[in-house]
Amino acid sequence: MTTTLAIGLVGGCAAAYRVRTRPSMSYDGLILETAVGQIPVDLLRQWLRGPDVLLAAAWLAALFS
Repeated sequence: MTTTLAIGLVGGCAAAYRVRTRPSMSYDGLILETAVGQIPVDLLRQWLRGPDVLLAAAWLAALFS
């Protein structure tokens, strides 16, 4: 229980730090052409800066619980 709580707290703080310190959004970047349309790969990468740490923390918490 305490390990899961510690992982959650550290993961939440790290995610908040990454979200607040990310550079401003850049809308020019790599575009992936697919059969269903274009996917802005760099824009998705910028949006996921921060929540990716939460996903990793959730995975670790599930692993240790």
